[in-house]
Amino acid sequence: ETGGFDVWVPLTAQSLLRRHNHGNRALKSALARRIPSDPDVLAYWPMEDADGATQFGSAITGVPAMTYKGDIDLAAHPGPGGSDDLPVFNEGCSWSAVVPGPATATNEYQIEWLVNLQQLTATERTIQRAQTTGSVLTWTFFIDNDSIRVNGVGRDGTVHVNNTIAFTTTDFLSVWTRWRFRADQNGANVDWSLTLIPILGSGGSFSASYAGTAGRVTGVSGVD
Repeated sequence: ETGGFDVWVPLTAQSLLRRHNHGNRALKSALARRIPSDPDVLAYWPMEDADGATQFGSAITGVPAMTYKGDIDLAAHPGPGGSDDLPVFNEGCSWSAVVPGPATATNEYQIEWLVNLQQLTATERTIQRAQTTGSVLTWTFFIDNDSIRVNGVGRDGTVHVNNTIAFTTTDFLSVWTRWRFRADQNGANVDWSLTLIPILGSGGSFSASYAGTAGRVTGVSGVD
């Protein structure tokens, strides 16, 4: 997974258009404008914040910013099409955010994030976590050099889900990959699925179920 700020030239040329636009706010990226327009999206952090920012701003009004700690290089890696440059998360950093509840209670939720992995190891690493009000208090998503593991643990420590999924994980190296996790109440069970889709590539999906309630997402977090 890779900022700096250097000033080399003390003189810059400005066009008439530049003068005309002086004082106008920079237009947000296509993704940062389009995704919040979906009424079903409760929270979204584009992570396109410029070097010097102390948190990741929310793209949805009323949703708190995402906080982070540790060694993170902001706007240090080219993002996927439609996005501005994105941060690089170095070893030992962490991030977390609160997800507001929906206006009307539901029995389903979906979480999506984009990752561009630069290396894989035999020791699994955490990609993302999510907290919910359901039977599973914390979902954790791990990856190593040949598999992905989905782990769901309840408030009392009960392990409701612990599935290791064989993937050709090298297909996700150095390419932006969309991770999509979904959970739906189905009677007394919760059906869940994890789908990985590399940008401009083909991915895969895995699904299973467990006895319990889905609830709603209350937060997302991670550690590298």
